[in-house]
Amino acid sequence: MIYSIAPCGRRPNVLPSPAEQSKSATGKSVRFSGLMAASSSTRLVKIIAPAGGLGIVVKASPESGLSYVSRIKDNSPIKDQIRVGDLILEVDGEDVSKLRVIHVAMLIRSKRNSGNRMLTLSRDETTNVEII
Repeated sequence: MIYSIAPCGRRPNVLPSPAEQSKSATGKSVRFSGLMAASSSTRLVKIIAPAGGLGIVVKASPESGLSYVSRIKDNSPIKDQIRVGDLILEVDGEDVSKLRVIHVAMLIRSKRNSGNRMLTLSRDETTNVEII
């Protein structure tokens, strides 16, 4: 049996063995044309956000407690620069990684009338690759 790696606190998924993967639900052999693998890396992204509302919803990650972007509204002025899942690390150079999500949201909102804001984000870059 093969186990997949699961986030902390969750049960790992049991993956079928290669022999089991080659059989359909009826027990007949099937052929796979390829398998998919994922490659992941993290990078820092800096966004200059204009004055006014940003049109994002921020929540706390259950695993790390860090604030992350959970939703981007259609009218967001930064919708082309930000992604769901981005972790918010800094607001105008101030480290917010140890702040509760309510305080991160209040800090971003408090600067809405003071001109541009700079957000430093951590973004997970996952690439799917087909194995032939």
